[in-house]
Amino acid sequence: MQAREPGTAEVKHHYVRPGERGGIGRLLMAQLHRQAATGGIRRLVLDVLTSRTHVIDLYRRLGYTDTEPYTVVPVPVIFMELLLR
Repeated sequence: MQAREPGTAEVKHHYVRPGERGGIGRLLMAQLHRQAATGGIRRLVLDVLTSRTHVIDLYRRLGYTDTEPYTVVPVPVIFMELLLR
């Protein structure tokens, strides 16, 4: 995670090798969500390449929704956010 503004952090460089996939990404994100909430983060943002449809699906299942761009990226990405409780 990388702090962006008070109460908001960006998820960066989250990757699971193809041979290791099958639930570990979900576990890692659950831990990240707990750590963020404990640290006072109320909003997580991320961007993901539009070609990574399986990752986009995972984030949507975790509750992330599309949001406005928060930075300029020179490749096609989707910007997403999760509001933590």
